[in-house]
Order: sequence, then structure tokens, then C-alpha cells
Amino acid sequence: MVFNRSIVFLSTDTDHHRYLIKKFESKNISFKKIFFETSSIKPAFQTEPFEKKKIKKFEKNFFKNFNKKINLSNVTEVKNINNKKVYNYIKNKKPYICIVFGTRKIDKKIIDLFKPNGFMINIHRGIMSRYRGLDSDLWAILEGKKNFVGITIHEVEKKLDAGKVFYQKKLKIRSFQIHQIRYYTTILAVKYLLILIKDIFAKKKIYKKKIKLGKYYSFMPLNLKKICKKKLKHEKQY
Repeated sequence: MVFNRSIVFLSTDTDHHRYLIKKFESKNISFKKIFFETSSIKPAFQTEPFEKKKIKKFEKNFFKNFNKKINLSNVTEVKNINNKKVYNYIKNKKPYICIVFGTRKIDKKIIDLFKPNGFMINIHRGIMSRYRGLDSDLWAILEGKKNFVGITIHEVEKKLDAGKVFYQKKLKIRSFQIHQIRYYTTILAVKYLLILIKDIFAKKKIYKKKIKLGKYYSFMPLNLKKICKKKLKHEKQY
């Protein structure tokens, strides 16, 4: 497969994902195509509502310095990110880089389109060497490992959160609340993702390493999320 120098973005339509798009644009890096997934996998048990209003209010305030309006002409909504539209676009247009942020697991047939020389990159809001899967930040807090809240930028492989790692960074903020985590980890992830993309286009040597993988975690039930919130509140008191 002969790649061109374009980038495709697979994500969902949220303010923190739009922040990534706008931050890239501010650095004169644009996405040739954006696919927003409109559905998600739901667990059989209750996980919401949890801090949604606080998250929205906090992010609205802290993301206030960017215009979240995006060019909708290159955006396509798909119910499932593994839709034929996504596969066919990548197969026909041959983008060099695909960035994945906040979607369901990507099918192997799409992953394989970027091999051997393209890049399919995922943002995992967690420290992959300890916490893989969903709600990684919350599982770390629940287990008393607040210092393992952070991000991992890695290659996408068939096995979820298992590809070689470009960057793995812990969140160096001593005091934060549950509803603030997504904002801080997004800022951190976008910072290092931009470094990586610029290095790829500058044809610099790209370093990636295979790491010992952490345990895989699934959805955190609502009652455990509430315990996480109490744990953080308790920590702040001492």
C-alpha cells in the first residue's frame, strides 16, 4: 500500500475531542477526514450518571480559549467505527496516519490497512503498563494508585491496548477532582501526540517500545465510581 501524507481521525464528537482537532489546526496540521462514532457499547449494569454536569461545566470553563467549531465538510458520522465507509475510505485514500481517540475496538481489517509502513495511533487515557481497557484512571484511584493516572500513546493492534508505545506519561498534578481528570489527561495526550506527528512528518527516527502489559479492566460500575470520588476527597483532607 502506498501512503500519502494525510491524517484521518477516528473519534466521537465531544468537546475534548474537538479540542484535539483545533489544537492540531493551530499548529497547521489538519485532518483530511474525521469519522465520529455515534453509538457505544453499553454494559449490563449501571455506570451513569456520574459527574457529567461537573465535567461539562469544568471543561467548558477550561476549554473556553478555543473555538470548538470545526469544518463539518470533512466529517462523517457512523454508528459503528468499523463501518464499511471507514474501511473503504482508508483503503481508497491511503492516509499515512490514523489517530484513534475514544472509540470502540478497531477491527483487524482496518488495522491491517496501515501495515507495514503507516501509523495507526491510539490515545489511551491510562498508564498501559498497569491499567488497560476502560476507566483506567478510576481503577487506578480505586486501587490507591493515584500516581498511575496518565496517558499512553501507542500503536493500535488486534489485542486492545497492547501495541508498542510511543509515549507513556503520568499526570503530574498533585491535587485534582474526579470531574477534572478528562481535561488534564486530554491536554497531556495532545501535547505528546503533536510531538509524535511532527516527528513522523519530519522523517525523524520514531522510537517505540514493547512494554509489559498491565491488567485489562472493563467498565467501572457506578457504585465503585462513587467510592473513587470519596477516596479523592479523603486524600485532599490530609
